[in-house]
Amino acid sequence: MSLKHSVPEYRITAAHVLGERGSVAALPEFTRIIETEDDFYVVKEVLYALLNIKDPMSVKLMKTATQHPSTLVSALAQKLLAKMETAAFKQLP
Repeated sequence: MSLKHSVPEYRITAAHVLGERGSVAALPEFTRIIETEDDFYVVKEVLYALLNIKDPMSVKLMKTATQHPSTLVSALAQKLLAKMETAAFKQLP
């Protein structure tokens, strides 16, 4: 899977495409990235991808990212979590 590629730009592109497609199947890998990835730009793209994946796990992952050790990641996750708290995500099961 491109999300595990050694080139960060490929991982960024893969996260973007999976987000655009609303891929629920990508969520387990997004979890791994949020928990282990050192590259801010890869994590950033995953967080933006979560906005397009209408699944309760997306909200859970975003909440997890608000506690990320990187202040850049946690601040972005807090900002994006506020966007998720809209009618579209509130209607999730």
